[in-house]
Amino acid sequence: MVKDILIKDSRVYSSRSIMISSRDKIKEFGQVRTPKGVARFLVRWSIRSPDDIVLDPGCGDGVFLLEAATYLLELGMRVEDIPKHLIGIEIDRGAIEELKRKFLRLFGVVPTIIPRSFFSVSSPSFIFSDLPYVDVVIGNPPYIRYQLFRHEEREKALKIALSAGVKLSELSASWVPFIIHAESFLKPSGRMAIVLPTRLLHVKYAMPFRKWLLNRFNKILIIVFEERVFRNVLEDTLLLLADKKGRKGLAILKLRNEESLRDLSLRGEELLFIEPRPEDKWTRYIVPPSCTKELLSVLKRVRGKVCELGDLAYVTIGAVTGCNEFFLLSLREVNSWNIERDFLVPAISRAEDIKGILFKEEDWRMMCRLGKKCFLLKVDLPLEEISKYNVSKYLRYGVEHLKLLSRYKVRIRKLWYSIPYVRVPDAFFTYMSHEVPRLALNLANVTSTNTLHQIFFKEGVDREIIAVSFYNSLTLLSAELSGRYYGGGVLKLEPKELERVLVIYSHSKVESLKRELMDMDRLIRRGRYYDVIETLDDILLKDYLGLSSKEINAIREYYMELRRNRLKKS
Repeated sequence: MVKDILIKDSRVYSSRSIMISSRDKIKEFGQVRTPKGVARFLVRWSIRSPDDIVLDPGCGDGVFLLEAATYLLELGMRVEDIPKHLIGIEIDRGAIEELKRKFLRLFGVVPTIIPRSFFSVSSPSFIFSDLPYVDVVIGNPPYIRYQLFRHEEREKALKIALSAGVKLSELSASWVPFIIHAESFLKPSGRMAIVLPTRLLHVKYAMPFRKWLLNRFNKILIIVFEERVFRNVLEDTLLLLADKKGRKGLAILKLRNEESLRDLSLRGEELLFIEPRPEDKWTRYIVPPSCTKELLSVLKRVRGKVCELGDLAYVTIGAVTGCNEFFLLSLREVNSWNIERDFLVPAISRAEDIKGILFKEEDWRMMCRLGKKCFLLKVDLPLEEISKYNVSKYLRYGVEHLKLLSRYKVRIRKLWYSIPYVRVPDAFFTYMSHEVPRLALNLANVTSTNTLHQIFFKEGVDREIIAVSFYNSLTLLSAELSGRYYGGGVLKLEPKELERVLVIYSHSKVESLKRELMDMDRLIRRGRYYDVIETLDDILLKDYLGLSSKEINAIREYYMELRRNRLKKS
């Protein structure tokens, strides 16, 4: 069987897998070169015996297999046994040829290489499988976003996951079903050591995958880094070390960078393993579990004084234009085309224009003076009635020069130029945030595009209390835990995630809060977030919730730790 696999030729490849550039490989195959130190660490954690059989299901140029060969030989494996103990699967012919050349130069033999897509390789549980069960699965699986992960390959991957009991969202990237399939090759005592995106910790589509991991492995250790490991890609990464044996639980260990792995020995290290709730995002376990317990204890005590934003307001996305370049206009563009004001709605479209707690009319007027896009085109008249207005010339320009009817969101509308759900919200929220997420009251009565979230308060809710009290440590911590973060250090909250953020709605402190409103607005505009947080912690956490200085410091420390961890990746 091994001989048959080794002599398979290039006929198994499509024309798309002929030699391509490294940048194209990242996009096409999700390939990113793994630092040697990372590969060495994962190999030496996962391999325990010279008899271990090792599988890299997306081996690329073979960095993991080369490290595994070196370590197995150190443990006592014979060099002629490399094809028996090392198995790689790879679809890229160029990568395979490079891997073979390296092995022949170093060892005189090559590992077993299966030149196919991993999703087309059957699990050993099937009678006609190409492979045996293995002791170790290692590697850095291809990361292909759902937009590029399509057609037959995607259908095959989702079926594999479903057969393992995991129903994946349409938003799932390729690495999720890849790991599910890889686990099916492991022996009951096997280990998996894999590089994964940090999205594992927090994205919604990975929730069933996190549950699956906890069911399939006894002991899971995740290593996260303060600095980026892969500096040439935006996606942030972690290391997943999963063992079928050992005590049950999850632990997350934070290191500065990959160089810290050199001095790390996990064989005798005492780590605190916990059993997370299935619905939890794992970002909350990046900090010490003692902090998590402290927070849970505090939340039990203040129940009734703390609620979710969704109890007080509805959150939705802003208007979806289909082409902001066309539907958003500056004052100069409006005057140039002489567009009638009846077809224009004052608007905001960029988070950077939210300066403080209040978005005022003078903020919007300043946008107009600076030449920014400050109007949204809103035309609802039937086509036959538009020709008598100047706006008709602008609409014709959009069709003829910008080819708007080729854009999906525009094309599917009953009237292509009529943007639905143009609303004036009570407040805006910067759903993609860097330093601090910002909630601002809409005092200018403008609308927004979907680059901002729109908040509509329920009847009877005092919006000023919500706006000013949002910037306390407990609420900001809840935002960090509810949202998700990206390799550039950006925190993102979807509408439902924002509705789950904890807020403190204090009627007894209404006067003191409103007295602070204008000062808080000025401080936020000047970037002095920590002055605002300290003031509000005194008013809300200390005076209203009755928390001790120790408890407030624990909450603040927890928040700052999560925020620091996110921003260090930027």
